[in-house]
Amino acid sequence: MTRFASREVARRAYVVTALVIPIAVSALAVAATLVWGPPLDARVVIHWGIEGPDGWAPAWTYPVLLAVLGIALPALITASGRTGRRVSSSVVLMAATSVWLSVFLGIGLGGAAIVQPEHDDPTIPMLLGAALGLLAGALAWFLLPREPALEEDAVAPAPLPLRSGETAAWTGRVVMPRAFTAAVAGVVLLTAAAATLATVVAGPRAAFAFIAPAAILIALVALASWRVTAGANGLTVRAWLGWPAFRVPAAGIRRARVVDVDPFAEFGGWGLRWAPGPRRGRFGVIVRGGRALEVERTDGRAFVVTIDDAETVAAVLNAAAAR
Repeated sequence: MTRFASREVARRAYVVTALVIPIAVSALAVAATLVWGPPLDARVVIHWGIEGPDGWAPAWTYPVLLAVLGIALPALITASGRTGRRVSSSVVLMAATSVWLSVFLGIGLGGAAIVQPEHDDPTIPMLLGAALGLLAGALAWFLLPREPALEEDAVAPAPLPLRSGETAAWTGRVVMPRAFTAAVAGVVLLTAAAATLATVVAGPRAAFAFIAPAAILIALVALASWRVTAGANGLTVRAWLGWPAFRVPAAGIRRARVVDVDPFAEFGGWGLRWAPGPRRGRFGVIVRGGRALEVERTDGRAFVVTIDDAETVAAVLNAAAAR
């Protein structure tokens, strides 16, 4: 059963679970590798291929990675979750993810370091870390309190008055907020630094680690800006590169409304997001908090896009749907 609490209690519990506990777990893992692991200048395995170990580095690589990831990831998750107006299930999921990551990395990476050099197979510590991490994350999900949902403040503007033969259209652009861009850039720099460290200590074989920051950077560039068009044919939201694109034809619109969106409380963050709803859920392009356009489809689904002048766009779409 979902537990609800006051804003102060829910937020304090969120910070403790998403930040304090994961950092404490990572600190214990670092201490364990320093006490029971091999000497810091010893050569240990840091990468395993299909045929076995194929990457080596000094033993200090493990505690350094644990310390960097153990602080950076919980801090990033906590800061992101605190931007929401309330601690919802989506925000609690972020705290549970932070706990899972800390336990998985602490036991998985720490255990992989401790069992060396006598045993270089990390299967047992990795599986143990994944299992215990899932258990800890599940406990966080069920035990953390949520803040009660806010009353919905939605307005359905009247259809834009049009004379016979007249049509109306609206077009505009939405851009990801600077805070989101800065956060993603931070993740790119962090993962690129980790990839660089891995390449320096393990050689060219570790160059595959650059795939992750490159993929994140490409996604940021592709999804940073969107063009929104509303008119007689319905709604079209298209990324500036041309793909992906989302369309809601006028015949498929039941009504268009103006709603107030809390990205983290309702959708778990910015970007292309899906959130459960009373019927078939809500999907949309969430670039900021505040007023947004929500198009309710005739099949029960809803599409949301956070955009300026949402009232006018909704009136244009309601007129198109009425025709």
